[in-house]
Amino acid sequence: MNRQLLMSHQRWQNLRYWIVGLAALAVCLGAIGRSGKTSSRGAPGTSLSPQQTMGPCRCPDLRDLFNRKGELEAAIATLAREAEIVRGQKATDKSPAAYDDAKDSHLLRDDIQKVIDELHDPAIKNRMKNMTFPTDCESSVQGYTNCLHDAAKAGEAVYQQYCQSRKTTTGEIVAVATGKTWQEQTGLAKLLDVARDSYEAELKFINAELDRLKPLCKTKGWTGQVVVTWTDKDHGSTVGTGATPITRTFDNEDRRDVTIHVFDGLAYGEVSAAVNDKTTAKGGGEAKCGKYKTVQIKVDTTQTIEKHGDFYHRAFFSANIDTRGVVTIQVSINGGEAVGTSSLQDNGSGDCNVPPSPHPSWTKFLPTETLPGVTLTGHSKANPNTLVLEGIDLPLNQQMILGSRTRVVKIEWHLTRLR
Repeated sequence: MNRQLLMSHQRWQNLRYWIVGLAALAVCLGAIGRSGKTSSRGAPGTSLSPQQTMGPCRCPDLRDLFNRKGELEAAIATLAREAEIVRGQKATDKSPAAYDDAKDSHLLRDDIQKVIDELHDPAIKNRMKNMTFPTDCESSVQGYTNCLHDAAKAGEAVYQQYCQSRKTTTGEIVAVATGKTWQEQTGLAKLLDVARDSYEAELKFINAELDRLKPLCKTKGWTGQVVVTWTDKDHGSTVGTGATPITRTFDNEDRRDVTIHVFDGLAYGEVSAAVNDKTTAKGGGEAKCGKYKTVQIKVDTTQTIEKHGDFYHRAFFSANIDTRGVVTIQVSINGGEAVGTSSLQDNGSGDCNVPPSPHPSWTKFLPTETLPGVTLTGHSKANPNTLVLEGIDLPLNQQMILGSRTRVVKIEWHLTRLR
């Protein structure tokens, strides 16, 4: 009997040990499973630091974030330029300012998709579903990772809030009565502003995630910025002769401020272009009016032509250090479409009419014009194994002093990499 009780007790002990062992194995497998989970596109088995888990994005999302940042900045610049064109045309031509879906929808969708496509990194095969700004205020975005989807939703929330504020009972009644949606009862420039605000909200989200992740994540290629300043100036004057000497002067400036953003060897750039031409005419004297009459006149006019544009493109970038420590930085980026105005300020007086004819001043909106980009190579010295590149160069083949014309081109770089 005692022998049987002893054997039963041993079997119970063995069963208990077996149960405890299974429980321990389950805990271990669960821990391994949890460590293998990633965010949007992380590799299995990747462990995450506590700082990485504080936001929706992870280190494997960095390339997507950098790519989307460029796409958004291009979209925002395009919307701002289109809104300026609309307002300029309204002021100049008194053209209709209301949104017309059949005529204007490309400004919110096709034109934006075009610049986003141009900025998109071809190595990233997945694509975002961008905002389509529907009149029913429903969601239209879809990110291909959790990280990008949260960013897109942050931007879309701005549009949805405005949409709901416009889609009121009164707005619905007017829509039924007129056959026009609430968008077609809204100014085109205002809709472009709302679209820009939405993309800016998405960009704010992405910038915050990039700032949070960059100190925590490892990259192999160069990361940083290359800044180019390109300025071409000309100045001159001519002095008139005769009974009514008029002195004419001109000041012309053509400028490009370029920032190439580099992340892990990838690059896109922002070009801020501006052209300013100013011509003045000043003088006075006696003007002949017919055979026997002269009139005292004053000439005082200033004509100004101003063009500007901000545009984004994928950029070519390379940084090389040879065994002698010679650094070669190469960058190239296209130009883009600029808008502008031409104006005349006339403070002159007097002509052959009695009383003198008025001297009106005016401003008109100019057609869009494509301004060129830049292609540059800069050189400096550095340790061949350096992990930090800081340099400034004024390439000799780009500088110019010819008479009254001066061109100064500077390239500056701030780059780092991990060993």
